[in-house]
This record gives sequence, C-alpha cells and structure tokens, in this order.
Amino acid sequence: MYEMRSRVCYTGVDQDCRLQIPALLDCFQNTATFHSEDAGFGLQYLMEADTGWMVTNWQIEVRERPLIGEEILARTHVYDAKPFMVCRWFELLGTDGRLLALANSLWIYMNKGSGKPARVPEGVYERYQVEAAPSLDPFLLDRKEARLPEGAESRILGTAVVPPDYIDSNGHMNNVNYLRLARAFAPDVKGLFCAPSRIKINYKKQAMLGECLTIRQDCTNRADIVRLCTEDGEDYCVISAWQMECEGEENV
Repeated sequence: MYEMRSRVCYTGVDQDCRLQIPALLDCFQNTATFHSEDAGFGLQYLMEADTGWMVTNWQIEVRERPLIGEEILARTHVYDAKPFMVCRWFELLGTDGRLLALANSLWIYMNKGSGKPARVPEGVYERYQVEAAPSLDPFLLDRKEARLPEGAESRILGTAVVPPDYIDSNGHMNNVNYLRLARAFAPDVKGLFCAPSRIKINYKKQAMLGECLTIRQDCTNRADIVRLCTEDGEDYCVISAWQMECEGEENV
C-alpha cells in the first residue's frame, strides 16, 4: 500500500472549512501520481513514451469531510492488473485512523498518439507491487451509472467552454474538473457537496480545450445525475450522486 501524508489546506476547503469533494479527488489523483513517480514510471516516462493512464470511472464513498489543518493520510494500491488496464483502490484516513473516504477506480494505459489502449510495459506492475483485491461494498464494485427511469425529469442547466486551466498533461480536461463543473451548475445536488454521500463518475469522451459542454441534470427518486454532454447530447461524463441519510443506507 502506497501512502502520502498531508494536511487539509485552505485552497481545498469550502465555506465551512471542510475538505471539498473535488479536493478529495485531487488528493487521490496526486497519491496515484506520486506512486507512479516513486515507482520510476512517472510523468516524464509517460511523456517520452507518448502514453498515459486514463481513468474511466470512479466509485466514491465520502464518510466525513475533515476540517482545515487536519493531518490526513491517503493510501492507494493497484489490483486486478491486466495487459491494458488496472484497478486502483484509495482510502483517506484521519489522524486517529478513522476512515474518511474510500474509492475504487479503473485506469486504462493509452497510446496518446493513436488514442488506443497500449500494453503496459514490462516491469511496471512489479514496481507497483500489485496487491490482492480489497473486500468491497457492492456499490464500490458496480461501475454502471445510476439507472434513469422512463419519464424522469431532465433539464439543461447551462453551457461551459473548457478553459486552458482545466487541461492536464494528457492534453484533455482533467478528470476532477468534470466534477467541479457539475458542482458549479448543480449546487442543489447535495451528494456532490455533503457527507456522507456516494458518487459515481463515468467518463465517456475526452473534452478538449475550447470545446463547449452542455450540462444537464436528470432526477430519479434516489439519485441525482449530472451529464456533461456535447451540443448533440453525446455524453462526455455522467456523474451520479446519492446523499446518504446514515451509515449503511442501502443504495441503488
């Protein structure tokens, strides 16, 4: 298990001085990045090989949002390693060892030139020290987005153009920024802001610099769904959120 210690910083908290959920995802993403750097397969290696790890989905459970200044420990390990992809598990713990958040994710190794999956180079998984699959709640194993019942309410919230600050080293909008846009246009979706909550993020299409995204909200009886789409309705990203009333609540 790879570990990274830090503190909840001012730029990552909201008006209540608690860690924002996009900042939580930033923390997980940074932990995975430094895991790769320390294993010898970091950004410089990827850029020279014209390859990159692309996350296809997240399943996140936020139990508690820590306060500013609190020391936190982020942990990650890879499991279920395949020739072209791997799963990553994440945990965030507080100073007393309490579990604040956990997440499951799937990453595909891509050739950026061709836009197609590439075989993971020999030696990568040995350096990552692949571990056994964790014992997961069914929610964290289910990569499918929330089901939208027939006749569900749907509305357009607005449009946004991808700015330069949202582009990462892979040349497209960074995965966390889809969540930031969803929160900006759907402030009433409490599952994107509060804890405890559960969130699924499914990426369908890469958003590039200057492209215009239409943000839609679909409401079900249990989940709120925010879609970031093209003008023609093709999904870039689908974010499903559940606000949990109490620990252990059954979700669909």
